[in-house]
Formats: sequence, C-alpha cells, structure tokens
Amino acid sequence: MPVIDLHVIIMSFVGIILMALAGAATYFIKLIFDQLRDLSTRIESLSSQISSLEIGIVRAAINQDQTISESVRKMQADVKSLEFQLRDTGHVRENPEIVDTAIRMAREGMSSDKIVAKTGMDTATVESIILFHGKPSR
Repeated sequence: MPVIDLHVIIMSFVGIILMALAGAATYFIKLIFDQLRDLSTRIESLSSQISSLEIGIVRAAINQDQTISESVRKMQADVKSLEFQLRDTGHVRENPEIVDTAIRMAREGMSSDKIVAKTGMDTATVESIILFHGKPSR
C-alpha cells in the first residue's frame, strides 16, 4: 500500500471521528440549553409564586393590623364607658396630682366651690378634703 493511501485513510478516519465528536458536542450543547431553558421556566414560576405569597402576606398583615386597631378602639371605648360609669357611682380614684392640688387649696382656706371649679372633683369629695385638710376654725 502506498504511503499516500495510508495518509488518506488516516485523514478520512480522523475526519469521521471529528464529525462524530462535533455531532456529539452539538447534541450535548443542545441538551444543556434545553435544561437551562427548563430551569429558567421553573425559576420564573417560583418567582411568580413568591410574589403571590408576598402579596398574600402583606394583605394578611394589613387585615390583622386593622383587626387589632379595631379591637383596641373597642377596648378604649369600653374603658371610657366603664370610667364614666364608675365615676357616676363615685368609685374612681382621683388623680393624685388633683387631690394634692385640692388639699393644698383647702389648707390655704379656699372655698369648696373654688376647689371644685379648679380641680373638677365632685363637691362631696372636696368637702371631705376640706374637713380633713382645711384650716381649722378659730
């Protein structure tokens, strides 16, 4: 066999191998791109689901905040109502600062009308304060 024929055979064989390798490489590159496209689609889907969850969480937080605010307003109204009811029955303790002011005014000899006007306390309480803390009669 001539040397040239051997070179042609070897070159033909190498060419066939290179074409096979190129085909295999093309196949694997296409496979990788297909998998990347699938992953990209999955990521977009997950991103959309996360966005939906975030919206749901925000809505739930807003609803809960509104519910809590509503409950607090109702409790404040109930406390105010109870305070008025207790004040009407005379069972509310007066503010210590107001009581101190009333005692000071009683010691200075002020009348019950002036003390009631200044402190907002009821007349019976002011008269009791004057009785115990007012200037003694001479």
